[in-house]
Amino acid sequence: MLEQVGISVNSDSVIRKTFHKYLHPKEAFIGNGCLNDEFVKVANGAKKDANENKPGKYSRKYRDTKDDMTQRDENGGLKFVYPYGSTINVRKPSVALLSSGPISFPANRPVGAFYVSPRRGKLFIMGSM
Repeated sequence: MLEQVGISVNSDSVIRKTFHKYLHPKEAFIGNGCLNDEFVKVANGAKKDANENKPGKYSRKYRDTKDDMTQRDENGGLKFVYPYGSTINVRKPSVALLSSGPISFPANRPVGAFYVSPRRGKLFIMGSM
């Protein structure tokens, strides 16, 4: 069923290379694993600002000089524990939302994905039970 929506579960395990709060290596504490900024905002309870995407008076004249590294939150904005889980493969039409982060092994692999069907059915998959 999952392969029809572009998701497959691997037979590996996500482990934490450095231990923080949890002593078992398969209880991975992931601090920088969220791939979507809007997902972090909703999880933290922030409301959408009405003027956030509104172009300013000089938006065409001057380009934005902010780069991605200045806007990036080093903790990913959302921290979670991923116990005894595996990585997943995600391709279109599904979208990856959570990853294993840079400190876990395998690094930066998807662990959570989302799919919306044309009939508006929704499916969220994680590789951990």
